[in-house]
Amino acid sequence: MPSAKKILSCGFMFAVAGCLVRQAEAQSSRSSNELLVRGKAVYTKLCVDCHGDRGQGVKGTHEDPLVGGRSIFELTGLIT
Repeated sequence: MPSAKKILSCGFMFAVAGCLVRQAEAQSSRSSNELLVRGKAVYTKLCVDCHGDRGQGVKGTHEDPLVGGRSIFELTGLIT
């Protein structure tokens, strides 16, 4: 049977590990939110005029919605 000291040590290590996991998840969430904010700013500045605020397309300009499975290379060819 493990000693009380070993049990307490294991409990402490699990608590520390749990805190580290929660901290990493929070950091990841912040990073994701920052990317979303930056991506929205880029889309608003460079894409909204042609694609609409929700990617729905713009009547008379680019009426097709911004959906599909085109590769980045195909999209680049359409944009440039």
